[in-house]
Amino acid sequence: TEGMERSRLTSPYYGPWVETSEADLAEGEAALAARDLGRLGAVVEHSMFKMHACMLATQPPILYWNGATLEVIRELWAARAEGIEGYATSDAGPHVKVLCPASTADALRARLSAVPGVLDIEAVAPGPDASVEVLATNAEAAR
Repeated sequence: TEGMERSRLTSPYYGPWVETSEADLAEGEAALAARDLGRLGAVVEHSMFKMHACMLATQPPILYWNGATLEVIRELWAARAEGIEGYATSDAGPHVKVLCPASTADALRARLSAVPGVLDIEAVAPGPDASVEVLATNAEAAR
């Protein structure tokens, strides 16, 4: 995108962000393999902040967040400090995605929906494992 290209050209944090992405991916994959949500959440959240730091240090700065974005993150941290597990991520826009176990989803929904500026919360769960469907080739279908 234009914003990412501008960051590549002008942000002093672009190089370090890209250079650390492989280690973040490896750590995230290891956390997934270990089924360790806390470990995965920490990597996801840290990676998000590195990307947004890069964008903020771009000339001119790129700011995707709004006040509600920051308040959701603060409320999520407060909930986590109280033992309600959840981790934030956000890409190019003001929307926060929360990675959490099903056991804390309702509590987080209640807390985050009370944040001024939050318009809607959609809860989703992981889908089934990926699969490959082999379709007949034209030659096979002609038989």
